[in-house]
Amino acid sequence: MRYFVSHGAVRASNLQMENRLLHIVQDQISDCVVSDAALIEFVRELKDKQDAISKAEPRLRRVEISAELTGPSTSLARCGWLHIGSVSVILQPVKKIIEL
Repeated sequence: MRYFVSHGAVRASNLQMENRLLHIVQDQISDCVVSDAALIEFVRELKDKQDAISKAEPRLRRVEISAELTGPSTSLARCGWLHIGSVSVILQPVKKIIEL
């Protein structure tokens, strides 16, 4: 499955760690079509980046990072999610890519 990655909302109420990781998402994969495998790998990279940020700034609170992907068995789910703490980025399933 492939997904179109939306922008997550940077809010004043977000934790600093959430905002930093969300900026990485926005810089690297927002407004892009990505595959399941690429998203799973990107979650691993975000966790590694969080480790580096935590090491450099141990006072920042760590957050949970996960991807909730849709699949054939979850036909009722209309979209997937990339969760970064309390921030969720919408992963809109792409049926097909049409190019001329």
